[in-house]
Amino acid sequence: FRTMKPNQKEIAAKLGVSTSLVSRVLSGRAAEIGIAQETIDKVVNAAKEMGYVPNVAAQSLKGISSNTIGVVVYDFNDPFFGTVIHHLQTLAHAQRYSLMLVGFENRHPDEIDLQPLNKFSLDGIIIVGSDFNETWVQDYTHLPSARIGSGSDNSPSLKITADAKVGFDEAVHYLKSIDVERVAFLGYD
Repeated sequence: FRTMKPNQKEIAAKLGVSTSLVSRVLSGRAAEIGIAQETIDKVVNAAKEMGYVPNVAAQSLKGISSNTIGVVVYDFNDPFFGTVIHHLQTLAHAQRYSLMLVGFENRHPDEIDLQPLNKFSLDGIIIVGSDFNETWVQDYTHLPSARIGSGSDNSPSLKITADAKVGFDEAVHYLKSIDVERVAFLGYD
C-alpha cells in the first residue's frame, strides 16, 4: 500500500531515462525538442500506471495553471448553497478543475478564513452568497471572480443573481390571478 504519489524521478528510474526528459514530456514540451513519439508514449503510460499527479505548487512557481478555483461560501448552513456547491463541483470536474472551499463563520469574513486562498495559485474565485460590504474581495482583484448572489456595485466580481423585480412582478400577478386583494411584503430595499 503506497500513500505517496510517484515523482518524475521515480518515473525516469523505472524507464531508464533522465528526469529532465520525463519533465519535458509531462509538461507538454517534448515535441519542441524532438523527443520521439514512442518515448513520449512510454513516459505518459508509465506516469498513468504509477498514478503520477503533477505537483501544483511547483507548477504555480513556473506560471503553469493550477486548475484550481477558490470557492468562498458565506453561510454553510444555508441548504441552497449545498446544491450550488454540488453543481459547481460537477462543472469543475468536467473541465478538469479542482475546487478549494473556504467559508466564513457567521457570514463575517475573517483573515483566517481567507488564508487558504493565498496558499495556492488559484485560477479564479467563485463567491457564493450576497454581501454589499465586501471589502475583502479587493485583495483578490488579480484573479477573475464571479459572485452567485448580490454584491456591491463597486465589486470587481461578475454577479450572477436572480432578477428580484421580475420575481416580485410574477408573484403579484399570480396573487391577483387567484383574487388575493391584500398583500404584505416584509424585507428591505
